[in-house]
Amino acid sequence: MALGSGRTLLDDEALATLARAAPLPPPPASLPGDPLEVVVPVSFFLDGR
Repeated sequence: MALGSGRTLLDDEALATLARAAPLPPPPASLPGDPLEVVVPVSFFLDGR
């Protein structure tokens, strides 16, 4: 995680979401980069309940 939210619960859940998505398919060979860097923004909305 490059930049956390400052809330441990939300940061942990963002990482858990990525772990649940594993294994990810390999990127297409036509994409440059080794390793390939992918930015995945994760947004949470809290309603205060």
